[in-house]
Amino acid sequence: MDRFKIPDSPPLPKQETNAPETRIPAQLGSELDLGDDDDDDDEGDVRVKREEDVDMADELPPGPGPATVFSTGRAPQPINNFEQFEHTDSLPATPEDLPGSGAGSCAVPQDPNYVTPMMDFSDPVRPPLDLLNPFGANNTLSSSDPIPITLSGSGSSRRLSDLQQQKVSEYIDDRLLGIQRGFVKYLSSKEEADLEGLAWEQIAARIDEVVEFVWYALFHVTGVPAVYHSNVLADECIRAIFDSRFPEIKTRLDASIRPCQHLLVRPSADAPLPALALPATVDTPAHVSFLIKLSGDLIDYIVKYDFATFTDWIVLLRLAAKLDNVLSVLVDYSALPTTPTLVSTTDKVRLASIVQRTKIAVVELFDRFVRHLDPAQTALHQPAIDHFQGYAGETYEGLVDRTSV
Repeated sequence: MDRFKIPDSPPLPKQETNAPETRIPAQLGSELDLGDDDDDDDEGDVRVKREEDVDMADELPPGPGPATVFSTGRAPQPINNFEQFEHTDSLPATPEDLPGSGAGSCAVPQDPNYVTPMMDFSDPVRPPLDLLNPFGANNTLSSSDPIPITLSGSGSSRRLSDLQQQKVSEYIDDRLLGIQRGFVKYLSSKEEADLEGLAWEQIAARIDEVVEFVWYALFHVTGVPAVYHSNVLADECIRAIFDSRFPEIKTRLDASIRPCQHLLVRPSADAPLPALALPATVDTPAHVSFLIKLSGDLIDYIVKYDFATFTDWIVLLRLAAKLDNVLSVLVDYSALPTTPTLVSTTDKVRLASIVQRTKIAVVELFDRFVRHLDPAQTALHQPAIDHFQGYAGETYEGLVDRTSV
């Protein structure tokens, strides 16, 4: 037992124990200052530091506002003059005694809608000064307004059988394939002298026929309603822009795009918009997929055509407006509590991608169209250019508000 060392038991909670003594070497202890006699020296160093800070503060040049000195052991002075932070163009205020600081000498334009960072929640928030309605007159719907729809029984006294619905689908698919064949034939002959296939107004007319047919197959209602984009779809708006040239444009438009039959317009400023009457049931809900596919194919078509005249642009904008109206009505119709779902969430995701790509393509094409105009043509058509720049930016605005996440 003597060969084995018995370990020490841990001390009890209140048991007193002797801590091991630690000795500091003499050489190291002489270099350490462990005494309490030098505290006054430290306070002297702090006092000297404070005096140096005050001297430095006195040497600083005066600023536009009260100086704030931060020194060791001194609390920061409160800011009493908040006007030094208030400036309309978010830049520091310029002292009036500096050169070039007079009225009207600021190189940065002042934004009247700018809200200063020092404004708290009690200050009134000012709206923008100029509120523009991108959809023209206020007697029509804006893109964010839900479409007023009233349900009125079934659209047809006799529902189509499965075989009949299949034949309708085959007819639509055959029309779409015919459009694609004409487009490919046009591209293959584009480099030659004699163009073949479908020109732009011809392919637009074929697409318009499919849109009108699918609309009638769904609801048995003749004519696509003009819910949005009345400034493009209404002849009066186009006539106001082109005046004496409108009759020639009208002839070409009627040969390409069928006019909308129902224009939702308020009878007066205070009157509600008339509701769109649609049946409570549809015969062929699967045909909505053809419209989504057609919207995606339209992007591939328009980037290969040359839009050299305003008539070409009116045809494009009216075709896009008709697709936007049809698909927007289908989205709002699907949201009603007692109607079938014609546009699913997956369809909305597909449409969101198509909408963004189309808007970018249309804006780029119009910019290219304006760049190719000579100075004389630009000066002559400047009012029309200004209008159509807004129309190009409004492409698919109804679907933008209905497919955005």
